[in-house]
Amino acid sequence: MNSGDLVPVITDLRITTIIYDPAGRNSVAVLRDVSTKDQYRVKVGQSIGRIRVARIDQKSVTFTIEEFGFSRQETLALGDPNKERTQ
Repeated sequence: MNSGDLVPVITDLRITTIIYDPAGRNSVAVLRDVSTKDQYRVKVGQSIGRIRVARIDQKSVTFTIEEFGFSRQETLALGDPNKERTQ
């Protein structure tokens, strides 16, 4: 695994905008990496490093994170200063 595969880490991501499609096909989330100031525009199924977008809701985004041969899911909420709501 390269160091580039590890970036970004979920704790550095913040949701800035969610454009929600009730049909679920065209929802888009805009994320910002607070450590590097990089911005990502993602849809369901897209990956950023080892983080894959599993679901986009009206006020949250659920990610699947692949680490050491295991996967786990975490959800970030829009405007949530605590970043991680569920694991």
